[in-house]
Amino acid sequence: MERREVSGARTLRARGKTAAIRIVLASGAAAALIGSGWAAQSMAPAARPFFPPLERAPLDGALALTGNFGNSRSNHFHAGFDLETGGRVGKPVFAPLPGHIERVRASGIGYGRSVYLKADDGRLLVFGHLDAFDEPLASYVAAVQESTGQYEQDLWPDASRFPAHTGQRIAWSGESGGGGPHLHFEIRRGDMAMNPLRGGLSVPDTVAPRIMGVTFEPLDDASMVEGGCGPFRVTWPSGRDTVTLALHGRVRAIVHAMDAARAGRYELAPWSTSLEADGVQVDCRFDSVSWATDMSEIDFVYDRGRATESGNESLVLWSPAGSTPRVLAANAPGRSPELGALSIRRGDPPRLAHLVVQDVAGNRAERWVRLIATDSPVPPDPDRPEAGARQVGVTFRVQPLADYRSRIELAGTPPRSDLVRVKMRESWHPATRGERGWSAITPELSRSTTVSLEAVGRSGGKEWHSGPVSFAVTPVTAGASAAYSRRHGFQWGVPEGGVFGHVAIWQQELGGPAPTAELEPLGEAHALLPAMLPLHRPISVSIALPRAASPSRAGLYRLSEDGWEYVGATYDSAARAIGSDSRRLGRFALFSDRRAPRIHLVRSARRPAVGPYSRWALEARLDEGGSGVDPSRSFFRVDGKRMPSEWDSEEHTLRWRPLHAPRRGAHRFEAQVADRAGNSSRVSGSFVID
Repeated sequence: MERREVSGARTLRARGKTAAIRIVLASGAAAALIGSGWAAQSMAPAARPFFPPLERAPLDGALALTGNFGNSRSNHFHAGFDLETGGRVGKPVFAPLPGHIERVRASGIGYGRSVYLKADDGRLLVFGHLDAFDEPLASYVAAVQESTGQYEQDLWPDASRFPAHTGQRIAWSGESGGGGPHLHFEIRRGDMAMNPLRGGLSVPDTVAPRIMGVTFEPLDDASMVEGGCGPFRVTWPSGRDTVTLALHGRVRAIVHAMDAARAGRYELAPWSTSLEADGVQVDCRFDSVSWATDMSEIDFVYDRGRATESGNESLVLWSPAGSTPRVLAANAPGRSPELGALSIRRGDPPRLAHLVVQDVAGNRAERWVRLIATDSPVPPDPDRPEAGARQVGVTFRVQPLADYRSRIELAGTPPRSDLVRVKMRESWHPATRGERGWSAITPELSRSTTVSLEAVGRSGGKEWHSGPVSFAVTPVTAGASAAYSRRHGFQWGVPEGGVFGHVAIWQQELGGPAPTAELEPLGEAHALLPAMLPLHRPISVSIALPRAASPSRAGLYRLSEDGWEYVGATYDSAARAIGSDSRRLGRFALFSDRRAPRIHLVRSARRPAVGPYSRWALEARLDEGGSGVDPSRSFFRVDGKRMPSEWDSEEHTLRWRPLHAPRRGAHRFEAQVADRAGNSSRVSGSFVID
């Protein structure tokens, strides 16, 4: 079906009897949220703080947010606030509470330069993406870097060495580690990162969140939304707060809602997103997350594009038995081991599903969806396609669902197709057309098996046929011991607790990948699907080397939107295989990186700029499209001495920025750079300081 608004001004006519919708929730699923229980927090006008207010803000002036707690990041929840710094670096950063500096880091990735202040009351305050440390921290870090020749440092000074008082300047804001100029600020207790607005930080907020839409997704092959088996998105027409939707079977809701620190800037994750129907409520609430256990749940809580176009901003209000993320909770445990499924119960009248999105200050938005029943899906058809159907090329994309089921999406079907069917096992299942094209849902695949997918349909009155494409399917359960599979030299393993619920993993053998400007393929590529399957823990992947290939400069790569990306290069000499752990499924292959990074020197300033600290730097731009730069083996040597050099992967820049600019006069230097495959290059030059 095409994306459209389902207007509350009309009522969809359901075929068959009207049925009610109920939300089925998990026994014992309510997450333990810091500071208070569900009853105290549910629909509160404003959330109560966990700790007293900070004695002062970390920056001068009014605070403005560009990122808040719970926002989606590549491999973790955003654990703090991003505070604006006027689009520039060098804004003074102050200690909001008395305490001592517990930790200080220097890195070219992640938080970049960062300071960890342990407050006297037990809170840990984290300041990230700094441009520079203030004294005496600056000299302390520089001394360790210069003595080791390594820029990357993670230092834990004695508690008595660097005391801090409220209002003391400890650093200057920057953009180290990436993300543009801003200050990242966190409040932690132990390994728990807390929503800063509940941990003591005050930021005025008078703007209500906004609900952009809700996507309803069938969970199995006996379920449908608006007559289709694919995801269906609803929005609310202007001036209306209720829409009507026809369902059958089990469905989950994926909510796209955003908050704003000021009007017109809807780019923040809401504090609370809840859906209630039939007296039962499920809520995604960003109060706190554990760095030790919760961060990998980001891939499950956010849709990531599995069912919606706004996947990195859309929250999945559902989880399978035994795998409930900590930020999800329910107010009525005991009904089912599954959390948040919308399910039909025949004979009951229609029900309203109530959606509420709220911020910590109590601003809220709400909408309703009237849920009615429709007919069940058409049963599978055992008939084969017509003889003589023309062959077409259709790509089968696999998306994860629940209970060992997957949704098969068809890409490349002929235009104006109809009567599309997909063969799974021995039967032809009718496909339906939706926002994401034609799709069908597999039956439960709870045993290891081989599945051959085929598709048929009509276009212009003539039947077409695509396939077959063969896959090896392996069921994996979160609660079971580790699962392994090895076929055609490709081996993968999922650790215990590595997935959420019961999933089916599809393996496909592919042809040899094409070479790139820097990478030479070693053997065949392999697909491990669904590529967007959420993982709770990394999987292990390895591929056997071809008989004549050498492990030197070889590595495991995964295909991303930006091309083949290096994963790792652990060599198993007994199996003659190269592998690594991976946080993602997808297409994997072995490549040999045969080309060293190219170095392009940048002219340095002859006269250091005047300021509260030195920003003079010696820089080189690096051109590397293979295994990636190895920061530990990439550095400048100035006047014969190795200097601690930062690798800025976002700017593709190798940088030496000393605490003080070099002495006046001419200086010789050499830039030495290596990639992770062991290729290296060198370039010499000189600079002059007036």
